[in-house]
Amino acid sequence: MFTRDMSGGEIVKQAFAGLRSAALEANHVACVCDVSGMPWLVRSMFALPGLRKRLYPVMLDESGEATRAFPYREGKASILVLDSGIIASVAYAGTGDEVTAALRL
Repeated sequence: MFTRDMSGGEIVKQAFAGLRSAALEANHVACVCDVSGMPWLVRSMFALPGLRKRLYPVMLDESGEATRAFPYREGKASILVLDSGIIASVAYAGTGDEVTAALRL
């Protein structure tokens, strides 16, 4: 899972509500967020504390460099399927239900 904006982040949050990291690990799901476009104050005071409360790990790209080439559509969550570390397919989800259906959670 990859998100670059707050709307995409909310979609992932909705999809993973109540799921523990063990369920995501069992399905080989990881969540990556590019927070580089977020103002520092908003990131440090609101976003990071909220992300720390989630029941699953979230990897952050604070500079935007690591995820620069990741496929993205505004307001969507990107579902990236990897094969040997290479993106094999991409889907975009606009709701939490679309995420859970695509990931079969």
